[in-house]
Amino acid sequence: MNVTARHVGIVGLVLLSLGAGCRRLVSAAIGGGETTAACDLLTDGEVASSVGSSSVTHDGKEGSCTWTASDVSSTVNLSVLSPTTAKLIPTMGTAQPVAGIGDSATFYSGLASQMRVTKGSTVLVFVAVVPAAIAAGTTIEEGKTTKKHGKKGEPEVEVTEETIDNPVMRGIYEKLARAAAARM
Repeated sequence: MNVTARHVGIVGLVLLSLGAGCRRLVSAAIGGGETTAACDLLTDGEVASSVGSSSVTHDGKEGSCTWTASDVSSTVNLSVLSPTTAKLIPTMGTAQPVAGIGDSATFYSGLASQMRVTKGSTVLVFVAVVPAAIAAGTTIEEGKTTKKHGKKGEPEVEVTEETIDNPVMRGIYEKLARAAAARM
């Protein structure tokens, strides 16, 4: 299946919503405790280089920071959370362990990808929207088709499993996660 501009647009909206949700959860969950400043874990140059932009700006407070590319097409959100709070933020896609970052790291592939890094008692949650990388690197592999029975009196519905992967986005996440984890 080819990834179209429509797919990229839908993914962008989902990820921006997830990023906004992360910020609200972080603000609610952190309270008055001492936290790692998310904006101190990555430089603007590292983020700009990772998303392919000439420059980025960032904004954040407490345990969340968002970098926005100068052309406003790409964003990266980093939330610094406790393990308990991180469990409240949903993941989508297939979990792929990543070696050599923090104590453990997992890339969640799919149209709404993200990466989580655990180091000590801190979890970093990265959510990025990079339309060019999403369009260029996303593959969708169709799997088996099964028939699901509808409700009483409704026809069966065919459901096809899909595996969605994007090694380009995984590379972006890994680069950002390595830099952030090294500063913790």
